[in-house]
Amino acid sequence: MLKKIQFLILNNFFLFLILILASFLRLFNTDFQSLWDDEIVTMIESNPNISLRNAYHTYINYDNMPPLYFITLRCVFLIFGYTSLVLRCFSAIIGILSVFGIYKLGKELVNKNTGLIAASLLCVNFFHINYSQEGRPYSFLVLFTILSFLYYVKFLKTQKIKDILIYTLFSSLMIQGQFFALSIIIGQFLVFCFFYIQSKSLKKSFLIKGLLSATLLLISYIPAFPQLFKNYKIKSSWIETPKGNEFSQYLGNFFGDSEMILPIIYILIITFFIILSFE
Repeated sequence: MLKKIQFLILNNFFLFLILILASFLRLFNTDFQSLWDDEIVTMIESNPNISLRNAYHTYINYDNMPPLYFITLRCVFLIFGYTSLVLRCFSAIIGILSVFGIYKLGKELVNKNTGLIAASLLCVNFFHINYSQEGRPYSFLVLFTILSFLYYVKFLKTQKIKDILIYTLFSSLMIQGQFFALSIIIGQFLVFCFFYIQSKSLKKSFLIKGLLSATLLLISYIPAFPQLFKNYKIKSSWIETPKGNEFSQYLGNFFGDSEMILPIIYILIITFFIILSFE
């Protein structure tokens, strides 16, 4: 047993180092700052000391997110205690798992080295570290988006029913993290259709499995419908109307508004599209 553990560590030495660093960056001073407005709302909605009925009433009136994250967090509070530290640590642990998840995704897409590079980049990413220390559903969304794509890629390769069912499970959890995740499902659906139309070797079973997944996802999303319809009626918000510079703002926020890193990122993006145009 000890030899197997030693072999596992040696064979995945760099991955272990990345995960240790990711854990330190996300757990260090997790509870240093006091809760801000939205995190206080999370605490109220996930309060294990009130009835589920009152919790649901609070959630439906004061938030605009799907319910699963808050229900899960309520269970976590029941086990580990109703504190801000538990709230933040829950997000941090999910963030650490995301680093491991993106390693698995990179490995599945290309190879182990690609997975290590992807994990390294996410490990030190300012944006991800920041939201892995916040008591809101964002790290929850990232983890299950990564796992959704992992089994999406597996299914496209194998077309096994096991992979499409696991994909469906993780995708269901993903869309319960944030309503914007629906756009990811739409993108995956379009790629699925492209695969089916372009490939002459894919059988009808491929399409049937995809329709089964879509049906299960729709059923799993029923609990989020009341909040979704409520959000649809919102006519004004603190979020500003898009002005055309959102892409640059997003990149800036994602990389910590670093004047040193951003020019490198723009160069890499331009280089990527130049290389892609010659493929």
